[in-house]
Amino acid sequence: MSRRTIGYLIGTAGLLLLAAVLWLPLDLGHAGGPEPVSKAAELAILPGDCAVFVTVRPVDFTQDTLARVFSEETRMWSAIEGNLDLKVADIERFTSAMVGRGYVQIVRTRKPLDTKKLLAGLERDRRYYKETKDKGDSKREVSEKKVGGKTVYYYGPANRWTTGLCILDKKAVVRGNIEALEALLSSKVKQSPEFKTMLIAAGKHSVVIGVQGQALRTTINREFSRYRDGRNDKDIKEKVPVKEKAVKEKAVKDSGKKKEKEPAVLMPFELMAYKPLVMMKSALVTLDIDNGYSAHGKASFPSKETADEAEHAARTLLYVFRELAATAPEMDRSLRPLAPALEPVQKAFKTARIVRKGNTLETTVKATVSKDVAKKVSEEMIAERKRIEERNRERSKDKRKEGFKDKK
Repeated sequence: MSRRTIGYLIGTAGLLLLAAVLWLPLDLGHAGGPEPVSKAAELAILPGDCAVFVTVRPVDFTQDTLARVFSEETRMWSAIEGNLDLKVADIERFTSAMVGRGYVQIVRTRKPLDTKKLLAGLERDRRYYKETKDKGDSKREVSEKKVGGKTVYYYGPANRWTTGLCILDKKAVVRGNIEALEALLSSKVKQSPEFKTMLIAAGKHSVVIGVQGQALRTTINREFSRYRDGRNDKDIKEKVPVKEKAVKEKAVKDSGKKKEKEPAVLMPFELMAYKPLVMMKSALVTLDIDNGYSAHGKASFPSKETADEAEHAARTLLYVFRELAATAPEMDRSLRPLAPALEPVQKAFKTARIVRKGNTLETTVKATVSKDVAKKVSEEMIAERKRIEERNRERSKDKRKEGFKDKK
């Protein structure tokens, strides 16, 4: 896969996440949602320049028939369980956040963490480590470094590819590449009132997505430019931090002066129709799984002009999601079992309306899937997975037979 393709994928993922904001808006006082297990205290560590965070409460997925099977079939929790040696039942909340030039994962558990198990999971990352010889055996040693008063553990050289972790308290841990962890723990950017509101919502819903427009646009431009120009690791290590430092220093000097015009946002051509959505000030998405699926959200824009353009893009997006719900089972065979459940989803998007208040856009999407349909879909998804596994086994056998004939 080329760097250009990877860049496009990164841009696509980020923009689709932002696009979702306008059909999954905000309702901090949602009465029908489940009561919070606890406040999301561990998210207070997120810096004020965090571009995007997504936080999930796994128990809500495991208690819902359709959501449980969907999460199992898509292996939603496998990476978390494997990296931290935890079971889904042990996780109270899982959060992924875009910080600096990387991502971090913050996990809050129901029981106290086992440091030895966490480090064992970290050690399984075999790409980089340092060795010492002791009686002929090779041993891997864990390294430590202090960042912002916290201890970061890692194996191997502390470069941008190295994975590390930091224990926040007895029930919370953060994991990510060293560069992202340093950006997280050393940042002095204060949280805005809007960002604090997003974090408060994190403890009240099944899924919460928070987006800060300017920080995300900066990230999109940086990633797009990096892959477009094909800069190597040396450039990233030496040039980018120097440039970012200069920009920050200039921002401090010009803090009392008139604000400069923000650079144009760079993005793939095929996503240009959704660019107005990226021009938001901030947005919050909440999803509740409680006898149905209810999504709420709110996105604010800096001016009437940007809100006008975003409103058109949002209506287009509602149509796109509606059509995807209608045609996805036909376009992808593996999605066929979902067809009965996607019918109410299609209707939900069809009836959804964009509500505008000044420069703020809101909408609500609610879908209800009967227990019988959920059960049928779940059974079909499991059966489809078994058919795929059997088909793959048969293909492997045929390839081995062909290889054996060629050797003869």
